[in-house]
Amino acid sequence: MKAKSIKGKSVEEINTELAGCMSDNFQPTLAIVFLSALDELEAVCAILDNEGIRIFGATTGGEFIDGVVDEESIAIMLLDMNPLFTISLLTANNNSTEDIADIISAQE
Repeated sequence: MKAKSIKGKSVEEINTELAGCMSDNFQPTLAIVFLSALDELEAVCAILDNEGIRIFGATTGGEFIDGVVDEESIAIMLLDMNPLFTISLLTANNNSTEDIADIISAQE
């Protein structure tokens, strides 16, 4: 699995950064998006969707990438992992780590 990070202050910058990081045959399948400018959410999602990149989003009080925290920007971690993945959100309650692993491994 490879991972690359991109950042920008606008949708146009993200589009340029994405094209640049994919120019060496890097083919990401998942994007973790940190975006505070919600008015640009649909445009960022459209850019990634057009490339066939699935999106896992998060919003923050600041966007962070490469050890730098920024404001009013877009930061995206791109991963080229096997596209047959599942994201599971579980409440740990009183379960041990081993119990949670058992629950996840039993899911299909």
